[in-house]
Amino acid sequence: MTFDQIVSRVAARLNLTSAATLVRIGEEVNERYREVASSIGLGPTVRGTATATTVVGTRTLTFDCQKIWSVYDADNDPPTMVWEETFELLRERGESSGTPQYYAIQLMGASTVTILLHPEPDAVNVLTADVERTLSDLAGEQEPAFSHDYHDILVRGAMADELYKMEKYDLSGAQEEKFEKRLSELRLFIAKSAYLEIYQGKRSRNRGTLDYRAS
Repeated sequence: MTFDQIVSRVAARLNLTSAATLVRIGEEVNERYREVASSIGLGPTVRGTATATTVVGTRTLTFDCQKIWSVYDADNDPPTMVWEETFELLRERGESSGTPQYYAIQLMGASTVTILLHPEPDAVNVLTADVERTLSDLAGEQEPAFSHDYHDILVRGAMADELYKMEKYDLSGAQEEKFEKRLSELRLFIAKSAYLEIYQGKRSRNRGTLDYRAS
């Protein structure tokens, strides 16, 4: 369903017609959309990539996103990973220059993430990050960034908000329960796979470890 269709469905089920009410329902739909997309297990709905260019002599690098999962040099095949370490560790490593091999999260803002690199870049390179994108509000003919079969989640959520505003708390609670149930089903839909084997410790870190004692 598109954003307009979701708003219209909520309004029709609750017999709401005024322009101001439709605007409010639209705001509720977008609030629920962000709630869904940012909840646990829904990462794939906002996953993407972002790039940023290093500056010689500058250890910090900023990506346009809300969370970074990994950083790498995509110009190589396979990509050369830049491994994540803690901010405190990299700060203690002291000054050195070369091709960045490690990074740490320095600052997470509303729509950007800044990382600290080690060693300090001695050349200009484009680094790529697997990220969670910052979502824009839905409008008009735009569709939510998850499976069409689960778009009714936003209908349930907005109805719960409207019914609560009407002080129909029992009806609002019933819609909230349906919202949570459908959200759980969406998480399962995204997570399930026919062949993927997942177990603790499956991925080993096949890489060198920083010599923390080095100056």
